[in-house]
Amino acid sequence: MIQMKYGNVDNTQFAALLYNNVLDRAPDAGGLNNWVSAMNSVMTPAQDVLGFSESAEHIEKTRAGVEAGLWLRADKVAMVTGMYDSVLDRQGGASGIIHWIN
Repeated sequence: MIQMKYGNVDNTQFAALLYNNVLDRAPDAGGLNNWVSAMNSVMTPAQDVLGFSESAEHIEKTRAGVEAGLWLRADKVAMVTGMYDSVLDRQGGASGIIHWIN
């Protein structure tokens, strides 16, 4: 899925994409170096995405929408809609969300 959306990117490019898509900002040098180091040694792309989406910065950034009910609270729905937001930088459509939940 990552290659379909972004092409063949290296870990530095992938981390920069996550900063942009998940946190809506350019990476800072220290943070980027930490993520790339982890990606080079132990983390899978799925763990990278989860790390960004569950980061304190992302949680704070999305807090108002969550508290207003933007995200449904069912675990599978929240996971799928969160992945749409984090990975694809968009909201999923109903049919896509249902497909990935199933």
